[in-house]
Amino acid sequence: MPTVLEGHLVASFRVAGGSGRSFVERARPLIARLVPLGAVHVGWAALEVTFAFEDSKLDAVLAAAATPGPETLGEEPAWAVGIAQGDIRAVKEDGSDLTRSGLLWWGPPIVEASSLARLARAGEILCADTVSALRAGELVTSGVRIARDGALRVRGARVDRRQPWRKTAANNVGRMVEPRFFHAHLPVVMPQPGALVVVRADPGAGGTRVLREVAARAPRALVISPVGSGFEPLGALRRALGRSLGRELSPLLLELGAPLEALLAGNVTSLDMAARLVTAVLWPKQSGTKSALVIDDAKAVDPATLEACVRAVRQSTSIGLVARLDATSALPSVLALLPKAAEHELPLLPREGAEDVAASVTGGALDAVARRRWARLGGGSPLATVEAVTLAIARGDIMWSGAIASARSRAAGRGKVEPAAAWIRERASVESMPARTLLSLLAVIGGEAKVGFLSRVLERAGLRVDVTGTVAQLVRSRWLVVREPPSGGGERSVAFPSRTHQKALADTFVDGARKKLHIAIARVIEEEEGAFGRVEGAWHAAQAGEGARAAAALLDAARATAEARLEASCTQLIAFARRADPSCEEAALELLANALERAPSLAPPPLTMAPSTTPEALSVSTAHASIPALPPRTGGTRMPVLAAPPSRRTASVAPPQPPDADEPDSMVERALIVPPDGPGPAAPRPTLELATDGPASERPSVIEGGEPADSEPPTMMDHEVAHEPPESTLASKLGPSREGGREVDPSQLVRESGVGPASTPPPSAPGSQIAIRFGELAKEALLAADSVALERWVDGLRATGESPAFTERMRAMARLGRGDIGDALRVLRRSRSKLGPQDHRRRCQTSLALGVALSVAGRPQEALLEGMDALARARQTGDERGAKACLAFLAKLYTSVSREAEAERLRGGT
Repeated sequence: MPTVLEGHLVASFRVAGGSGRSFVERARPLIARLVPLGAVHVGWAALEVTFAFEDSKLDAVLAAAATPGPETLGEEPAWAVGIAQGDIRAVKEDGSDLTRSGLLWWGPPIVEASSLARLARAGEILCADTVSALRAGELVTSGVRIARDGALRVRGARVDRRQPWRKTAANNVGRMVEPRFFHAHLPVVMPQPGALVVVRADPGAGGTRVLREVAARAPRALVISPVGSGFEPLGALRRALGRSLGRELSPLLLELGAPLEALLAGNVTSLDMAARLVTAVLWPKQSGTKSALVIDDAKAVDPATLEACVRAVRQSTSIGLVARLDATSALPSVLALLPKAAEHELPLLPREGAEDVAASVTGGALDAVARRRWARLGGGSPLATVEAVTLAIARGDIMWSGAIASARSRAAGRGKVEPAAAWIRERASVESMPARTLLSLLAVIGGEAKVGFLSRVLERAGLRVDVTGTVAQLVRSRWLVVREPPSGGGERSVAFPSRTHQKALADTFVDGARKKLHIAIARVIEEEEGAFGRVEGAWHAAQAGEGARAAAALLDAARATAEARLEASCTQLIAFARRADPSCEEAALELLANALERAPSLAPPPLTMAPSTTPEALSVSTAHASIPALPPRTGGTRMPVLAAPPSRRTASVAPPQPPDADEPDSMVERALIVPPDGPGPAAPRPTLELATDGPASERPSVIEGGEPADSEPPTMMDHEVAHEPPESTLASKLGPSREGGREVDPSQLVRESGVGPASTPPPSAPGSQIAIRFGELAKEALLAADSVALERWVDGLRATGESPAFTERMRAMARLGRGDIGDALRVLRRSRSKLGPQDHRRRCQTSLALGVALSVAGRPQEALLEGMDALARARQTGDERGAKACLAFLAKLYTSVSREAEAERLRGGT
């Protein structure tokens, strides 16, 4: 017998009181039962007996502790057990009846195990942190108890007696099934040829499942979802076509083999050819049938893919487009070109529906108590409910007993409500290191990748992972779904079951490891992909800090997109290249100029407009103007702030005649569009007292029906308003202004006036020229009422990372101009929520824009509050011009409700 036992498990068994035989009478049969299992009897106390085991015997120890033997008869209480691990040594040779090894042993694990055994209740197994299996997350535990023995403090995790091993629990995840279609009570979503059907659903609400049902019902369907960064031109379409090749092919697609092969390889493909490929894939099997073009999370799909889809729908008489958006997301401008046939919003599940999901995902095995508990944890979100149940099964909180699954304990399933992403991250944290590595890598890549690509990236990054075995494990654990290659061969791919999984796990790598992986991904993509495909590699290079390398690839791709007439993608790539490497700005500007020459229609010049005949009545001081209250709203009165959009023109036209600087219309519109925020808010002045309970920005907005709403409502409840087209467009009345008879240059307004970009740097600032140019093009598009071009330039501004407040306001104006009033309101409210309460200048600008949007929506009371807030903030900063613009807006508001007397007083500044 060695005198030192290294790294051994030490288990102390204590009689926890109660009736029955004496301690010695119970200890002898326990010793007799454990010694054949490899136990070494190493100590005893008044009511305890302690054993040492090799570290590989933990399974036997736990089984012996959880299973009664001849030492526990009738009503005798179960043993209270404490387990620790470490080195022990022999201290004395003194054999006895209870120490058959002939040695007495001592060491910290014996003290820890004994302390935990004295703390444990009858039948409990407490495991110290020193046990390696506990540290590795291999045990199913429930709560922690702390044992104190003098200065010693031992932390003991309560091990589950019925199912102590997590691997056993994890295997039960394989018993889960696909839940039944839980939105069956909703109207059937059907594609309408030549039109758009919108499904609005927040992440985890079941929108992706609805789209899958739509695709499954259609004779032919193509499902498109975002991939990677979203910058790769036609990237989403490329992967969608690759997935579709495993099914029955349309005969028309066989005639387009060469362009299809080019697109699948990530090479340059024109927009027309991409649209033809979509049409070919969805060619109807027989006359009179409908094909479904399904786009999931449309706001994150690259613009070239969206434009190709719209062209395909317009060119076909059988293809209908169904797109999913978040409940508060704006419809991408290119999709808005299609007539909207219907819009469905998926609500949160009621309690009964959530319980049905929790039960169906276990094949009906979950009992009634567990259904109620885990349905509540999902908060009405189907995906959150499924993920909460999956986590509970994986860690043993839900256990099977025959055909019934139930909660492991009274406390199981009583946590707080969490979104799906939180349950996903928690489940990932208990996976093995290789599994976590592969999950995080797939999330960084974008949520879908070929298995061979994963292996090559990990090899390039110097990480050793058994990819094949780990992928198989993750598929069994319902982390990944396998997409088999086409019948012609190729590599199989794996993907997350939802976009929420990818987003939840994208930031789980530490910074150093993340950078290494970004570099490895970039290098593999550069070696394997074509010009378009290398954009994704450039994005990863930029994330790794290789700006110059990324910019070079992005500019190359931008030249290719310009040649292929992928104009929106070209803009994004130019802007992103400048953001990745400011030193490339000269080349980026030159490329942008060349792109504009190829597509002049995307930046039409301003149209000639007749000068307004509105009286010049705002030259009077506005210091003491008072604002009367509007009458209660009647009907659907809407202020005609916007004029009808002019028709698109591509030929040269004369510049507009500028309206007078003091015209009310000009003042309002100039304040809404052009000016930047300047260096910062001016010194505060005494706050103007208004006849309200406070400024609108500090009060909840009020929606139809008088209910308060958050400044950024989760859903747009006022559907009637959201779908009404505006009576006019603001853009048709805009133009340069005059001050003192001289024309003011737009760039001058950008530097000096009231509501423009929040962070537009002056033209002299290094590296700002691309952003300024995009801002100028956006204003020109707005003046020409070209919402598609406007959104293209706004997307470019966003890609530069500059002028976020101006970008959001211009985006709202684009939404308002095309009739998406609800989207405009959401954008403006979100923009204002990001501003500080003392940022009066920018809050004034945003409140005025929000007031105009509300007036167009037929909500004059709310518009009045926003206009008053804007006026108060303009006066707070001493902005006389801004105050005049606010009064001009308020006067128009009163005119729209036939309050001419009050309107005239406001025009006179009294």
